[in-house]
Amino acid sequence: MLEKTVIGGKVAIALGIMCIVFVAGLGAAIASYTSIISNKDKANQDYVSTHSHDNTEFNSLDTSFSDYVETHSHTNSQYDAYVASHQHTDLEFDSAVTAPKLVTVDLTVEDDWSRLPYVSSTFRVSGYVVNAGSDAAYNPEIHVVAYKLIDVKAIDAYYSLATIDGGSWTAFDSTFVYSGGPLFSWTITPQWTTTP
Repeated sequence: MLEKTVIGGKVAIALGIMCIVFVAGLGAAIASYTSIISNKDKANQDYVSTHSHDNTEFNSLDTSFSDYVETHSHTNSQYDAYVASHQHTDLEFDSAVTAPKLVTVDLTVEDDWSRLPYVSSTFRVSGYVVNAGSDAAYNPEIHVVAYKLIDVKAIDAYYSLATIDGGSWTAFDSTFVYSGGPLFSWTITPQWTTTP
């Protein structure tokens, strides 16, 4: 025979209140999460609407890239031919790095020309010659060419210097004499040899 168990009235009321509180809390949680999900969906839709692009922009970039690749791509044989024609030995590289290389620095020129006939004019050139290589520059000289007009050469002269060791420099100051009016243009070029 089965016996019935009866719950007391106070326990039943407490369980009823707990169920009501549980259901109310569950309802509040569902409402809160529904609101959060709705806000996230709206934010996602806003982002998509402001960041979506049609295929026009992509297609334009893709076409530009394809055009670039078409005009700038090379076959392996073309690449191999290029590499073969541009290889240098270590000796060639070393001599290119260590070879003397003269450059002029702080170059100053003065054209002091005379308006009087039969009076010589002078062209003064001064500055420094620097050997940017590590080997000595032998027989260095400054080659000065100056023109009175576009095609009338007034000066074509050399100024000799002493040997310039690698990484060192020397000062120079020379005056060249010419006749006639002012100079129109000039070039000042260092020259040297790699052997004494």
